[in-house]
Amino acid sequence: TGDTITLDVAARRISLDVDEAEIARRLAGFIPKPPPARGYARLFETTVLQADEGCDFDFLCRQPGAEK
Repeated sequence: TGDTITLDVAARRISLDVDEAEIARRLAGFIPKPPPARGYARLFETTVLQADEGCDFDFLCRQPGAEK
């Protein structure tokens, strides 16, 4: 959409620079697409972690307590 996102690495913060009224307007008209049934899109949607968790595939992340 061309929205500005601010990334503050030192503070470990990502911010969407869009006011709350605009976000509410977009959410009010949001109609989710059906999830992909297969392929890379399905793999991506079901296994990629959010930004605060590293944006990696969950199966590639080291599990807590696992040996190095």
